[in-house]
Amino acid sequence: MAKKKQIKPRKKPGMAKKVTDEQFWSALAENCGLYSKTMRAIKKQYGIDITRQAIKERAERDQARLDDIRDSVVEVAEDGIFSLAKDKSKYIRLEACSLIARTLGKNRGWVTRQEAKLIDKAVIEVEIT
Repeated sequence: MAKKKQIKPRKKPGMAKKVTDEQFWSALAENCGLYSKTMRAIKKQYGIDITRQAIKERAERDQARLDDIRDSVVEVAEDGIFSLAKDKSKYIRLEACSLIARTLGKNRGWVTRQEAKLIDKAVIEVEIT
């Protein structure tokens, strides 16, 4: 006797659960603006399937709000680095201070690479022999 296949009923269009704006932005902020992490959190917390791409597209529609979340994350990182700059270990202090100098001290000459700034449009010819 052959087994019958069970056919799952299709969901009617428009019946899918949707994430509210409040749920979406709250989840994105709690997950530091990381799309994949936010996707998993929404699935776990609200039981709603959403793709990483859908989260990215929705977040980028309100760029100012997304930038605000990312700025908050950077501020947390900066706070951590500044705390490490006061650590008792000389090695940890050196690494933290070096990072601060290389990133925030660029305008004071603390760079590890050469940067060139073009002021006017120019044609530069280079001949390699």
